[in-house]
Amino acid sequence: MDRVSYENIQNGVHTAISNELDAHPRRIRGTLTVPLLRRELGASHSDQPNQSKADVVARIRSRVESVDPNKAKELGGVFLFNIIKGTSVYSWTLDLNNVTVYEGEPDEDPDTTFTLNEHYFKQLVFGKEDPRVIMQAGRCSVTGDIMRAMKLEPYIKLE
Repeated sequence: MDRVSYENIQNGVHTAISNELDAHPRRIRGTLTVPLLRRELGASHSDQPNQSKADVVARIRSRVESVDPNKAKELGGVFLFNIIKGTSVYSWTLDLNNVTVYEGEPDEDPDTTFTLNEHYFKQLVFGKEDPRVIMQAGRCSVTGDIMRAMKLEPYIKLE
């Protein structure tokens, strides 16, 4: 599995926004307007405005450190999260083989890669929206071991 570079992700997001805005400047996909499209693609809307991506990942790190390491290793796997905001990408890794969380990409290819915008990342980890709904609506791209990815909720969901 090839890694997706930051530049490719940024270019893909920029192209998707530009194409939608050029094709339908006032009305996109039925009743979706430009401000809603920008929010959907991660402009600046969030229900947790005081929490940066790094803060949220630090909380996930604390949560992972508090779980039973044998249970985490039983699920195992390396999960890369690419979080998009505007044209920048923040990546962090959940490594259940070593029961650790860190910023950046793993040295080896991940078992599963998630790519989503900051708004939906926070919706996911704070339990504001069902993970299956986020994925089925196309708000999150998942490549790799999707069945294992569906079992991550106890490790990434914050209260």
